[in-house]
Amino acid sequence: MDAITLPLDIFPSILDELANDKDGGLESLKSCSLVSRALAPLSQSRFFNTISLNEDDAPHTPQRLEHLLRASPAIANYIREVDFFITRKDIYSPTAPSVLEMLTKITAITIGYITDGGRPLDWQRPSFLKLRQSLVNSFHLPTLRALTLESGIKNLPVTDLLGCSNLKRLEIYAIAVVNGTSGVQSPVGHLPIQLSSFNIYKSPRDTVKTIIEAAMQNGTPVFDVTRLTTISFCTESENYDAMKNLIMGSQHLTHLNLTILADYRFDCKELANMVASSRHTLKFLQLELRSEGRFKTPPLLNLCPELEKIANQGNVIESITITTWISAYIGPQTWNDWDDIRKALLREGWPCLGRISLVVQLIMITGIEDEAQAGVKERLERLHETHLSALVSHSEFTFTFSFEAVDESELMAA
Repeated sequence: MDAITLPLDIFPSILDELANDKDGGLESLKSCSLVSRALAPLSQSRFFNTISLNEDDAPHTPQRLEHLLRASPAIANYIREVDFFITRKDIYSPTAPSVLEMLTKITAITIGYITDGGRPLDWQRPSFLKLRQSLVNSFHLPTLRALTLESGIKNLPVTDLLGCSNLKRLEIYAIAVVNGTSGVQSPVGHLPIQLSSFNIYKSPRDTVKTIIEAAMQNGTPVFDVTRLTTISFCTESENYDAMKNLIMGSQHLTHLNLTILADYRFDCKELANMVASSRHTLKFLQLELRSEGRFKTPPLLNLCPELEKIANQGNVIESITITTWISAYIGPQTWNDWDDIRKALLREGWPCLGRISLVVQLIMITGIEDEAQAGVKERLERLHETHLSALVSHSEFTFTFSFEAVDESELMAA
């Protein structure tokens, strides 16, 4: 039987599919890289596109990556995304700075610290200066588009980000940033960083305010947030007011992702006011409503009146995704929420709405098996057949519903 010859221009598509295959795709890319000289660079560029350093399930450490790059320098040109979880050893080792200096085409970088006995890394500690300078140099690469700062780091000056000239997405998770002089070398003549996406979660008090108000020595803002199109935020009391003002001042949002934590202050009551300035641009609204406490909190956290206001004030929303976490001991009056959301979404005022998704996560109380919990579980499982049936059968949009009961102990362990 004659061998089948495939045109070379089809191989990139095949290799892209392998790169996206979570089950054995990387092993297949390894094999493809050995087939021919023509396939080797195509396969390697996908195999080495993303590198994770010091992650539990990742094979690479800075030492192993340095050895690989010394043996095959061309591989550095293929590395586009780096997840680097700093260890105490990296602070004192020359290897990590050396590796970072080799990577000159990074488009996305995630930085975190594997805490030593629960103590975070002080970004400005003298012994960290060499690695810090290398990290800042990576932040300033003209190719960098996305920066994620993860947990375990404190005292990071916003001014260390000066020079991130093409940065578009900034994500901050439990990082303490501060104002002040950088202390490391940065390019001169900076323009404000024009962010299009800003995500923040579980960060210390005034983190948002510090970032928004950070300025260069001449008073020019470090960040230009006037063109934000995507915001993701969790309603923590420490940053709520600053983030609310940021959202209300944004006139170009297309994506808004809010996690609303139910306590005595927060619910959805200000949502319509928050999105009013982006009513001509906002297309995707994603809400995670966490009312899973044992107190009798409405599962939708006063969302329904806000949806009615959004419909009345005009909008171009195409997709609404709602995930709600609720306790098995919700009060009987809260069942009105499901009727109210059906009415709010079926009313006029949603000219572009094409997709609605509702996910209900029921928190089952550990060690308790009673009729009350079982009854709530049974009723929630059938919401799409009862309270929400009109949404399921609606012809002008697609409505999807899913339900899951989660044991409280499993949730806490996660």
